[in-house]
Amino acid sequence: MTPVELANALRAYVSNPVYRRQLLAGAWRYDLDGNVAGTVTAAEEGDARRKLADIRARKQPGNGKQPPVAKVSEQPKRDGLAALKAAAQRRKSETASAV
Repeated sequence: MTPVELANALRAYVSNPVYRRQLLAGAWRYDLDGNVAGTVTAAEEGDARRKLADIRARKQPGNGKQPPVAKVSEQPKRDGLAALKAAAQRRKSETASAV
């Protein structure tokens, strides 16, 4: 792995919101071998919280940076199998009566 690839991988890892939510003052930090390598400072926790707030703000509709995403409740309801079968039967009967 080149130094650039390593830097990109680490940047992607530490930019992840899940990682940032775990940065709590006093929490242990680990090195690449899994050994304790210090603790998270209050300044680091504050920085992580600010960056998470920035991520949330970018996701808010109307700020021009990202289009709004439809919520699950806003999506149209889809018919179940029984409703689809009933619609097919209606079409068949309408076609048969038209002939």
